[in-house]
Amino acid sequence: MTCLEFQGLMIRYINGDLSYKEKEQFMEHVAGCENCKEELEIYYIILTSMKQMDEDKQLSDDFHQDFLTRLKRTRAELAARKRSQIGRRIAFPVMVGAIVLLTGLELEGEEETEIQSHFEMKFHFYRNERHRMSQPNITEQKILEILENLE
Repeated sequence: MTCLEFQGLMIRYINGDLSYKEKEQFMEHVAGCENCKEELEIYYIILTSMKQMDEDKQLSDDFHQDFLTRLKRTRAELAARKRSQIGRRIAFPVMVGAIVLLTGLELEGEEETEIQSHFEMKFHFYRNERHRMSQPNITEQKILEILENLE
């Protein structure tokens, strides 16, 4: 951001009307340009004192400290938003991965249980049929056909 662009945003910053992106660029410029920082402080003092007088408020005792507090608060706000964005960028894929993993494990467990139940049913059926089929004319082929029909 150039000094001219910065000057165009000073009043909007003081009024709290900058977007997140503009505020980020604005604060980067404040950190690197002492002349613009001094000019911003002058505008801040003038506009804030005029606003306080218009609203019949008691004037601040230390506009310089108020200005520094405002800058500090803005930096903290930007840092908190960055942490939040990073957290969201990390949290979302982790949550999706966990859901996929848990869903996959649940499905695996269900399939395994179903296969095991199916096998037990076939085994029990086969064992019961074997008792009933003690006749010599029932072959192994016939038993396999009966088992396949169960599926």
